[in-house]
Amino acid sequence: MIRPGTASATPTPTELVEYLLAETGQLEPRPVEAEPILDLLSLSRLDTRFEDTLPEARTASGEPVRALFHFGERIIAVDSALTGTRSRFSALHEIGHYVLPEHLGQIIVCGDQDLRVGAARVQEREASAFAAELQFKGRLFKLETAALPVSAATVKHTAAVFDTSFESTARHLVEGSLKPCLLAVFQDQGLAEDGARRSSVRYSIASPSFAQRCFSGLSDDDERVAQVWVPGRDIADSIVTSVVVRTGRDQSTRFKAEYFFNGYAAFCLLTPSS
Repeated sequence: MIRPGTASATPTPTELVEYLLAETGQLEPRPVEAEPILDLLSLSRLDTRFEDTLPEARTASGEPVRALFHFGERIIAVDSALTGTRSRFSALHEIGHYVLPEHLGQIIVCGDQDLRVGAARVQEREASAFAAELQFKGRLFKLETAALPVSAATVKHTAAVFDTSFESTARHLVEGSLKPCLLAVFQDQGLAEDGARRSSVRYSIASPSFAQRCFSGLSDDDERVAQVWVPGRDIADSIVTSVVVRTGRDQSTRFKAEYFFNGYAAFCLLTPSS
């Protein structure tokens, strides 16, 4: 187990991320690689199709297994059905189970729900938060985005730098922002009788300052969502409007609302009007 600093100190997740990145020479603005970190920790990775090798294996919630960590064998196994950024994130998630304090057990198995930031179990949320910090390279993400606006164009640019999904990039951008901003993620609810697309807010993520001062977000079935929900539409081809956000009793502030589409979901970024 890695313990940077003094022998008695328990490192924070942030310290662990910075240590792993520094020790593997990954402090440049480019996609993180899991393999050097696995080598540093003397862990092995196995890619396997769980439905063939462990067809009856299930997580605590009954989901099929997507990734697991075997403490005794020091092996991380990732479902070969996962590709690209999902495969890499799953490996980083399992690394989190290994290095984070109190993540103990002979075998830890994770399903799709466990590998999400909003997982039900605390340890799964911690492992996903740790994986997100690793894939965005800790402080480097903040340095890369500090002078950039919270916008669809910034999401597109930053996702290309770190080879991450638009959704995870937008979420990370908002969560770490010092500005009052909010990301709403919409899901498709099919077509109404008149042929208009229906949508609903799947979830929202607010920056700390937005959560402290604002008391309203976005509603379902927004007409701007239908306008951007076009197959093949570029994420930077956004629609910008303004909305009124309640900031207190009988008080409100106008925010810029930027809607965009990534191919499977629509998003809206709320940021202060200039």
